[in-house]
Amino acid sequence: MRKVAIIDDSEDVRSLWRAELERDRGFEVCAEGADGKEAIEIAGHYRPEVMLLDLAMPGMGGLEALPLILAASPSTQVVVLSGFGRREFSRTAGALGACGFVEKHLRAGSLPARLREALGDTSDGQSPEQPPILVIDPDRDDQELVRHLLEWLGYRADVAADGSIGVALAGTRRYAAVLLADQLPNLTAAEVAAQLQRRAGEHRPLPVIVMSGDLGRGRESWLAAGLTDHLSMPLVLSDLDAALARHAARPRREQPDEITDPGHDVDQEALSTLIGRIGPAAVASILEGFRVHAQDRLTHLQAAIGTGDAQEVTRLAHAIKGAAASVGALRMESISRELEFLAAAGSLDGSRDRVRQLRAAFDRWASAGVAAGPPGQV
Repeated sequence: MRKVAIIDDSEDVRSLWRAELERDRGFEVCAEGADGKEAIEIAGHYRPEVMLLDLAMPGMGGLEALPLILAASPSTQVVVLSGFGRREFSRTAGALGACGFVEKHLRAGSLPARLREALGDTSDGQSPEQPPILVIDPDRDDQELVRHLLEWLGYRADVAADGSIGVALAGTRRYAAVLLADQLPNLTAAEVAAQLQRRAGEHRPLPVIVMSGDLGRGRESWLAAGLTDHLSMPLVLSDLDAALARHAARPRREQPDEITDPGHDVDQEALSTLIGRIGPAAVASILEGFRVHAQDRLTHLQAAIGTGDAQEVTRLAHAIKGAAASVGALRMESISRELEFLAAAGSLDGSRDRVRQLRAAFDRWASAGVAAGPPGQV
């Protein structure tokens, strides 16, 4: 059997996937982790044959950790978890050593087969249709927010923590545009922009868009300093979309899935499939874990909305979305997906109503008997 490590910030997702893999004769879960740093430690200690690695995690994300994981355990096959399907398994992950990808929100019971398929696919799935966006920002939270917004708009992104690294990256590949923080260590934004333009050359101009929270410095001042355009921080999704439309070709790939009402609360068919694969006792344990975690997250979500903390709302909505998808809580997944999207764009308008909808959907999910045990097993 292949030893597998699962790295995902959602305990509910890890629990479900462990149960699926442990019922399969081809895989054995040897370790779990919740962020990139834990993934590196697990790689060095356990030397797993396969690692399932989430890209979007708090702290150190998957792309940042990937080279260090392979340095700690060169023989490990890393399979990237993507919430946006094949179009988000970028050339970057493949170039860094990932061997394939698995959609994060798979239908219950389908992980082992999908993982085998990914391990047999050593390509990056498809050639990118346009260059990615380079994000240069020393603030990890801002990095994750900008990357998240770009993904929602259909763009791929590379991230650098300072100007020197960003300039070096620009020398190795082509970018459609650069999003540059106004406050950087060692170099000013204008100096980094000048170096980026020199790297690109006069025949291939590179748009460099500064992201600034300095209310005393307007757009014209930045343009005079050599920047291509200016965005105010915190970023607004529509402003980012408009700026990239002005300076970079729009992605020709699909946009992220449209947010729709699933029409019912529970995917009973998926739960029945899962019971058939891992047994009613294991499913009951997973559902109880989801019930406890969902109640706690909904309480914290309400508090984050009360303080206007859009980043914390984004994080919690993301966690609820992933966990809800893993247990077939369809309406909860749909509502939390919408809340995550809006909060990531900096808007909490209507968020209290959405939390009330989430609580109502959770209550219906629980009252349907799902939380007490799998269908037909209560």
